[in-house]
Amino acid sequence: MASEQFSRARGGGTPYRGGSLFGRAIQAMVACLPALLTGCGGCGSATPDGDSPTPPRQVSAVEIAMLDLAEQILISRCMKAHGFTFVPVCTPPSERPSFRYVIDDVVWAREHGFGDGGTRGRAQAMRPNPNQQYFDALAPGEQLAALAALNGERPDGLSVAMPMGGVITASDRSCRADAQRRLYGDLEAWFQATTIVGNLAPLYVAEVEQDARFTKAVEDWARCMSGAGHPYPSPRDLRSALDDLTKGLGPAEAHDVEVRLAVAEATCARDTALAATVEELDRVYGDRVREKYRSQIEAERRMQHAALPRAREITAGGS
Repeated sequence: MASEQFSRARGGGTPYRGGSLFGRAIQAMVACLPALLTGCGGCGSATPDGDSPTPPRQVSAVEIAMLDLAEQILISRCMKAHGFTFVPVCTPPSERPSFRYVIDDVVWAREHGFGDGGTRGRAQAMRPNPNQQYFDALAPGEQLAALAALNGERPDGLSVAMPMGGVITASDRSCRADAQRRLYGDLEAWFQATTIVGNLAPLYVAEVEQDARFTKAVEDWARCMSGAGHPYPSPRDLRSALDDLTKGLGPAEAHDVEVRLAVAEATCARDTALAATVEELDRVYGDRVREKYRSQIEAERRMQHAALPRAREITAGGS
């Protein structure tokens, strides 16, 4: 559990204490910075402000990547003060569609297959993580000290009641909390808003999938897939079968199989009403939830916009 808590550090940052792995991580971060800095037109503008009646716009993928990297840089400084090295990992910004219910973009499917949920995504996730390996090699006392520095000794100080029930808590005395406080200002408000906003989809996805229009569209999709030689009752069943379908194949061959299936899924989603149905239902049900939690959504966006100038300065090497 301890190693999982450490490996789930936001943005993928993990501890090192020197060596070639540290050097490679720094090179990767430096290589990614120009894409963030040059692709962040308007990053320094926190508009509209909190007093404006116009809702703040959703931040872009580039801006999210910059905020994430800035947070990791602040974490790394804090961890250094505790005697540890935390290497910020710059993740290139991605405009990947969500495809929450079904892949409906044939061009995207032909290039990416099932994306993160496919053979390459799973292979990458299973690839040995040198950062995690290093942490696992630490003495137990050092592991506990690193975890305490990163996440706090106890998950208390911050709490939020979740829309679906239950309470999520976190420490307000950790390097993660310190970084978020420095970046977003009001740590408690940030934790409340971002935790709720990040967990809104479960409030309406089940409603979408239980809607008679959705089930009818999935049945039509399944008939289309069966006619194409892929007899799966739903996109979820197709995804579940992927491991068996690619078992024993090499990476390239497995990816080819995956791409053919993903293209078939997307083609049938377009040839039937499934693509249009999920788009409409997700908007209808999702808008109800987003309206209910509009204040939290707007609060998160306002804090993100306000943090962008600081994030730009931090990622550019400033304080």
